[in-house]
Amino acid sequence: MQARTLMREIAQRRKKRQDTEPSAATVEKYKALAKVLLQRAVDMQVPKAMPAESPPLPSLCVAIAGYAANASTFYTMRSAAAWVVQRKVAALLTQQDRLQRTGGVTAEEGRSLALAEWEQCVDALDAAAQLLRDVQCMDLQRALELSAAAPVTPRSKRLVLKKAEEGWRDEYFRVTAQSRKYRYAALLQGLCGMRPLELERGVIVSRRGPMVSIKILGAKVRETAGQPWRGVFIEARKFPDWFLEDLGSGPKTYSAPRKAMRSYLGRLSPKVFPKQGDKPQLILSAYVLRHAIATDLRQAGWASEELAEVLGERCAETSRWYGLRWRGSKFRRSPEIGIERGTVQTARPVVKRESGFLASKKEGKVGKMKSRKPPNG
Repeated sequence: MQARTLMREIAQRRKKRQDTEPSAATVEKYKALAKVLLQRAVDMQVPKAMPAESPPLPSLCVAIAGYAANASTFYTMRSAAAWVVQRKVAALLTQQDRLQRTGGVTAEEGRSLALAEWEQCVDALDAAAQLLRDVQCMDLQRALELSAAAPVTPRSKRLVLKKAEEGWRDEYFRVTAQSRKYRYAALLQGLCGMRPLELERGVIVSRRGPMVSIKILGAKVRETAGQPWRGVFIEARKFPDWFLEDLGSGPKTYSAPRKAMRSYLGRLSPKVFPKQGDKPQLILSAYVLRHAIATDLRQAGWASEELAEVLGERCAETSRWYGLRWRGSKFRRSPEIGIERGTVQTARPVVKRESGFLASKKEGKVGKMKSRKPPNG
């Protein structure tokens, strides 16, 4: 009964958040990560020196806590563990239902075996449900205390732009044009700033007279978040001849696998950014280009709703997390915007309202700023 209640609660929370089912790629990723976690749980010893008021933790939770230094990795590992354990609970519930339906056997020996199997299933179900609760309750603060790890400051993709020298994207377009394999995808990535998954799914490009139409199929789409698709227009004269010749009259779909594109952009880093010793000062990625597009649009005076349209967001407030705002002495000349303003189309209208998460983040940031001000007098 407790396991069923837990599964109903999880389903209700997912429905309230309007979560979608994980993609096949995410499922495979969760399976691989869970396999690593389970192996670590088997190999490691659970610390005995736990606070007296704390119940003993399962080794899986201790294994998850080992990733607490990096918040992003920790939450990914916890999600993988929760997903796998949740599948186990669901399978055991199905098994229990089957055993209850076949429990009416006539022979005494058959009834005894069925009862023993049913009891084993119930015990396994109780253990799996408790493990799922423990995994869900393992928050980052508790994991940091358990692992005694020093949290690592995450590397922000947009903060890379603060260190980048002006004109780095001119060099990006120059060196990517030399690649026969990736230059089409790299050009579109640099002009439109789509997500890696969106580029992997395929970007549909067409010639529309003096304009080039680019349709992007969205990623991270839910009922209240993301855009199923968006379209932008860029003047054809802003494309190199080799791209227009390959495009022809169109339409044509351009794509690149996420892993291959990430590796390619990483190899470009020392060519685009200055070196420090034998390593590039900065690392190039699809999200660095995405933040660069947002920075350009801000610099050119585009409104938050317009940024959200270009980036494929449902809510205008979400765009505030993208790009930089150059002010005062840090003001930089914005490069020419490729996307034609006023031509962006989206599957759904962008809304101005902010989500509860964004509101809480904004409130927390304001509170921190107030706490830093010295008292009057």
